[in-house]
Amino acid sequence: MKKILKLYEPKLRHLILYRTTGMIAVGLLAVLLWDRFLRSGQMSIVRDGFFTAGIICFFYAWLSYLGLDGMGADRLFKTDLDKSKNKRTVFKAGDMADFVDEHIPRMEELGKDQQRFVRLASGLLSGAFFMIPSLTVLITGYIR
Repeated sequence: MKKILKLYEPKLRHLILYRTTGMIAVGLLAVLLWDRFLRSGQMSIVRDGFFTAGIICFFYAWLSYLGLDGMGADRLFKTDLDKSKNKRTVFKAGDMADFVDEHIPRMEELGKDQQRFVRLASGLLSGAFFMIPSLTVLITGYIR
């Protein structure tokens, strides 16, 4: 646990926030698609859909934790960086990032352990985002 806490740097909070936002958006999309196509009369979107999305996010965080612990599932997180660098286009227009004082690192600029830490933190935060409403509905018994 001490090793994991030593990996945190203040520059990673933006990257964690961006990844968490993306995971929440994908999770909400999956829950809404579940509500539209798979839901039967007995299932609640908040209780069952959010619970499933939270479990998936926590599983993703657990895989990242295993990677930090040395048992990694590297093949699940591999990307082709060489191909993506060649296809990158340069835009001459200004960007909002031009006005930010601090440098926001990209995932490719970080070491493997820091990348896994970002995945772990974003998985935990997005899992908590889905599990808190789900468990609240489950405990209180309030179903729409």
